[in-house]
Amino acid sequence: MQPGLYDDKNNLIQSWEEVEKEHPSISDKINPYAFRGYVKVAKVVMSDTIKFIGKYAFYDCHNLKEVIFSKNLEAIDEGAFRNCGIEKIIFPDSLKTIGRKAFMQCYNLNSIKFPDNLKEIGHESFGNCNALESIILPQNLEEIKPRACCACSRLNNVKFNDKLRVIGYTAFAFTDIQTLSLPDSLVEICDYAFGNNKNLEEIKFGKGKLFIGPNAFESSERLTSVKLPENIEKLGYDIFHDCPSLKEIIVTKENMKMFGYILETYKDIIKIEKDLDALLDKGASFKEINDAFKNNVLEK
Repeated sequence: MQPGLYDDKNNLIQSWEEVEKEHPSISDKINPYAFRGYVKVAKVVMSDTIKFIGKYAFYDCHNLKEVIFSKNLEAIDEGAFRNCGIEKIIFPDSLKTIGRKAFMQCYNLNSIKFPDNLKEIGHESFGNCNALESIILPQNLEEIKPRACCACSRLNNVKFNDKLRVIGYTAFAFTDIQTLSLPDSLVEICDYAFGNNKNLEEIKFGKGKLFIGPNAFESSERLTSVKLPENIEKLGYDIFHDCPSLKEIIVTKENMKMFGYILETYKDIIKIEKDLDALLDKGASFKEINDAFKNNVLEK
């Protein structure tokens, strides 16, 4: 399809040559606010000369449903497609950064395909995208910025990549995630990162050294049991605040030595892992060892 701007019946409104004449400095970038509020535009087919999309370039294009990006696009700036009607996004392999609020409040967005080499998903970049149900994070992404997917109320499945190191403040708060399977590479879960996930039922931590920030899993109303990882380096207060269904928190003895003063809040539901070496040292029977594995925990 010819590069240009199209209406909802695929009629060409403006060819890209005409766009460049109207916006003389657009050759390899789309200027800030260039098409803000173009309500007639339903589809954009970009010229492959475009490498950068400026701030709020397509902000408030409520009827914009489809964008075919330049194959050479490298960066999308702040709020570029905020509050648009986009339904599906396939980013080009060349894309490196998505700026803050770039696709915030795209209420119809239900599908995203990230390129593996994407380096940054900015603050609030997909916040309030209420139709979005599932995402697969790009393979080389190392940090999810604060509020990146906050209040995506239908988001129930996130596949984390193996190089992810940091999940930012409220990055996935107020979503619908039910199961978390976190990678070994993860070193920090920031404050309220998964707060108010009312349907969260299971958390599987990775094996790497980890800092868990305050209130990280607050108000997970359906969470009944959780096993803290062995290699916690820092633990914030109230990580499971207001989790009314939580009946057990399984910890290691090392967890208790380092963070007992923090875990004191949950003393009635704390359970400590069995220590197999200790059982063997005292000459435990096969039945005792078998029961230890079966139950996995010992009441404090």
